[in-house]
Amino acid sequence: MIQHAEGSGLARIYQAAGDLILYGGEEPYRWALWPAPAPPPATGEARAQPSELLRASHALVAFTGRHDLLAELADWRDAGTGQDVAVRLIHGPGGQGKTRLAGHVAHLWRQQGWAVLAAHHRRDRSTAADFEVPAFDEAAGVLVVVDYAERWDIADLLTLLRDAHVSGRVPVRVLLLARPAGTWWDSLKGRMQRDLRLLPTRRELAPLEQETGITRTALFAAARDRFAELLRVPGAGAAAAPPALERHEAFQLVLTVHMAALAAVLAAERGQVAPVDPARVSEFLLARERDHWEAMASLRRDRPMATSPEAMGQIVYTATLTGRLGYDDGKAALARAEVESTQAIGQLLKDHALCYPPAAASGPGPASPEGVRLLTRVPRCWSRCIPTSWARTSSPCPPPAIPTIFPSTCGRRRRLPGCWPRPPTPMTDRSSTAAYRYGHGMR
Repeated sequence: MIQHAEGSGLARIYQAAGDLILYGGEEPYRWALWPAPAPPPATGEARAQPSELLRASHALVAFTGRHDLLAELADWRDAGTGQDVAVRLIHGPGGQGKTRLAGHVAHLWRQQGWAVLAAHHRRDRSTAADFEVPAFDEAAGVLVVVDYAERWDIADLLTLLRDAHVSGRVPVRVLLLARPAGTWWDSLKGRMQRDLRLLPTRRELAPLEQETGITRTALFAAARDRFAELLRVPGAGAAAAPPALERHEAFQLVLTVHMAALAAVLAAERGQVAPVDPARVSEFLLARERDHWEAMASLRRDRPMATSPEAMGQIVYTATLTGRLGYDDGKAALARAEVESTQAIGQLLKDHALCYPPAAASGPGPASPEGVRLLTRVPRCWSRCIPTSWARTSSPCPPPAIPTIFPSTCGRRRRLPGCWPRPPTPMTDRSSTAAYRYGHGMR
């Protein structure tokens, strides 16, 4: 049976088990099954685009630590609160491991009989236009994961939480993931308490290195060995960690450690000296991304990409700032950014999709522009990809920096779609992954 949905609540989803839900486009959110980890990229693909190895959805490096938090979440799940729905926020800076944690929780809870769903905002273009509803009859409960919750409108989050009730049939746990827990959370919490009679809780995700028995060196070694295996670089096992690993603040983030490990493996493959600090790690990895653009535009290809590597750098930079956009908004963003190319804007978007094919529509939350604050400085690691003068006039946010969330500081010169107050979600997650993940180490 096929049903048409307009923001269908969880109770309706529960009743529609086995049916196919078709979305019309105006509903405030969409459901999707939280997917299993994506298979690792092929060696050739990973060498051409190393950023693929850093995607949280691949879960390539074994999950480690967080034992106390996992136990805490299990207690929260099992607690009898007298309410069908319980809400918990996990917050922390980009690269701390929130999405990876949620994926691991989803894996563990599924093994214990729970159904796991992802809720995507209507602006999130990664979701499919249909949703095949699973059977919930034998489920121990339903876990709903909302990644990048701070990007949702408060009213839409309240609608989702109101819709999460299933009238006592199964317990529902809603796990919100966000970078900040400031004004937006205070507003949401107050509305949840007043309007929905919910008592939400929150937990800041601390740096992984603060846990007993976990060190930056061990995290580096585990990532290095895994990347060396995937890239088939056997000699990389001897690659040393960067001298700044133990002392630089940026290496508190697991993501930055993984970036350094990836750079060390790629350097060993080419017989080069590995970068020694976060800024040089970013420079090294972005240079590899530029190599990919040049290869795609090479006249030696049967059908070379029409867009120049210089223009592709501007497109990727713009996509990182705006977030994921639909086709019309994407065209508007590139037009306002005045990307320096003789190609039509439609061709620029086609070539962007050629370099960064969209991920599977049913995938979890997309890559985010956590590196925007750093990218707007146009540091030296971006200087090979985009002209500094272009970025200064095209950035929707003023240099030298913007905060991790966008209010008040945006709006300079050409306002690009996706800038505040519209919550940003990436244009295509693969290009944004490359940009923000390589941008994390910059200072």
